[in-house]
Amino acid sequence: MLSIYRFFTCLILTVAVFVSTISARTIHLAPDGDDDAECATGAVFATMERAVQCLTPGDTLLIANGVYSGGVQVEIISTPTAPLVIRGESLDAVIQGSPDKVDAVRFWECSHVVL
Repeated sequence: MLSIYRFFTCLILTVAVFVSTISARTIHLAPDGDDDAECATGAVFATMERAVQCLTPGDTLLIANGVYSGGVQVEIISTPTAPLVIRGESLDAVIQGSPDKVDAVRFWECSHVVL
């Protein structure tokens, strides 16, 4: 009986990890992006605000070299197995503060964010 319990426990954990991996997407931010693009894997947006609107736990945002307006707030609660990853292409991927002198990017009540 105990081995059946272990089997189903392992099966449930495997399915949970698999499902979280499937739902993880890579979204891009680039100067030539399109903010009218659908929130989908491989989407390329032009503004940080639009890209952040599409992020969910487990997603990766890749920021291409360029200068982007900031002033956005990120509020995403991720998990250790599905962290939110935000990564610049290089040091030439710059997010500036907003005209209101608000932080370039503010993380509010977030967890498991990798920069």
